[in-house]
Amino acid sequence: IIPFIIVISSFYPSYWTKFFSVPFRYHVHGLTATCWYLLVIVQPYLYQKKNLQLHRKLGLVGLFLAGGVIFSALQILPLILSNPNLPPSLANGIIFIDFVALGGFVISVYLGIKNVKDTRIHGRWMIATVFWSLLPALIRFLNYPMAKITNENINFTEIVYVTNGLIFLSIGLIIIDDYRKEKVIYTSYGIISILMVVMSISYSYFVEAQWWGNLLKVLIKS
Repeated sequence: IIPFIIVISSFYPSYWTKFFSVPFRYHVHGLTATCWYLLVIVQPYLYQKKNLQLHRKLGLVGLFLAGGVIFSALQILPLILSNPNLPPSLANGIIFIDFVALGGFVISVYLGIKNVKDTRIHGRWMIATVFWSLLPALIRFLNYPMAKITNENINFTEIVYVTNGLIFLSIGLIIIDDYRKEKVIYTSYGIISILMVVMSISYSYFVEAQWWGNLLKVLIKS
């Protein structure tokens, strides 16, 4: 629920306040992602209430929602790359983050489905999808108020580091709680933690890498 509130708040200035003027692809992405978050909130509740029949039916709906999130996210990437208000290096960095988040989301959904018979593993992979969706949202959530307070654009790289640090800290607390209760460290959270560190280290490189910018122009603009 907390990540859901952050996501809604972070996209409020750029999406919800401009709901009737943004391109259709933004609506597809915004609404499918919102419904996915609601699903991840509702599903554990249904499981706790032993309403497994409805839980399974909504799980099938979730497959279509996940597909909508992935497809619509890919449709938005060209708009980021061609945004005249974004310097090319910044656009390249944002797309790098989006690729990492989207790849993590796809893997988490796939492994959640694959482990559907193991409730503990299945549930944690589904929760992992929230962290990947939270990544781009939390960057916006931190950037917007800080820019307003200082009346200037904040160093985006610093925002990325802070965001990764907060997510890393949150996952660390969940890992500690899981280990305290079950003496288990779940793979889903371990992978997210490792990728957050790798992304933080490599972000600056991808922002400036000319081959990455050229590759994006070929892949996305074509």
